[in-house]
Amino acid sequence: MELIRPAKQKVWGWPGVANFALGGAGAGSYLLAELAAALLQGGGDPARLMVFRLVGPILVGLGFLVLAVETDHPLRGRYLLRHLHRSWMSRESLAGLIFTLTAFLSWLFPHQVLEGMAAVAALGLLISHGFILYRAVAVAAWNVPLMPALFVTSGLAMGGGLLLLITSNGPDFGLAAMVLASVVSDLAAWFLYLYGPRSASFRQATSGLRRPAMLFFTVGVGHLLPATLLTLSLTGLWGKERYLGNMVAGFCALAGGVGQKTGITLKAGYLRSIRMEGLQSDAEGRGPVFPFWLPPIGNGGESDGA
Repeated sequence: MELIRPAKQKVWGWPGVANFALGGAGAGSYLLAELAAALLQGGGDPARLMVFRLVGPILVGLGFLVLAVETDHPLRGRYLLRHLHRSWMSRESLAGLIFTLTAFLSWLFPHQVLEGMAAVAALGLLISHGFILYRAVAVAAWNVPLMPALFVTSGLAMGGGLLLLITSNGPDFGLAAMVLASVVSDLAAWFLYLYGPRSASFRQATSGLRRPAMLFFTVGVGHLLPATLLTLSLTGLWGKERYLGNMVAGFCALAGGVGQKTGITLKAGYLRSIRMEGLQSDAEGRGPVFPFWLPPIGNGGESDGA
């Protein structure tokens, strides 16, 4: 018998979505730009990619600013770094701080050491975003081992979309191929997340993400359309119009990433139910789970507060 039905969490709202989306796009765009510069003999035009050493940290900073404005006591954010040994929010803050500083410095004073530090911090930021949700054991749709990897692939896909929108003359062949690979990888991770073997509570919480309208947006508009446009661009089936197609692909990839993060955070953010049989939380057999026994879900499962 179900004593307490699943209820939506109320800790993470639109400010959290904005932080995940802005931070993911900023960090992902920087990673792709640096990867292109390293693997594609400068990505064709290194000067054109310099903009991401400025755009990336600006977006990440805006994401943190949205969270700070939303809190009642924004000045308490200075305490976040006190819990690096146990809090993924603290690790996210440290990664964001290092990325913002080193990426901005690499824009002012280009150097491989600064670029490497910023790239590592950007990857750490994406991973931290995923672990913040993964460690929220009270939320079935978040407490999935795939979550950190999904945030990495989503960040790269969103960053690729931003790259397509900002590069003035359109991306080079190799760079466009990297964006296409990012979009396809994120689509695979998204399908694995939605349709992989999961508990009954997970399937119930994420049922809204599998509805036709949501799938049309996240899969069709956010992944299949940009993948198709990029494929046509790479195969040379159109001429001057490919730049317009790349811009549409970039916008759709960004929109798809926002849709993913909105769906996971807001639509699927349900607390586990409480059942009478053996005081089990759901069909997973994890033992008794009560809301007051669980760590606060707003800080990734740690007890330092959000």
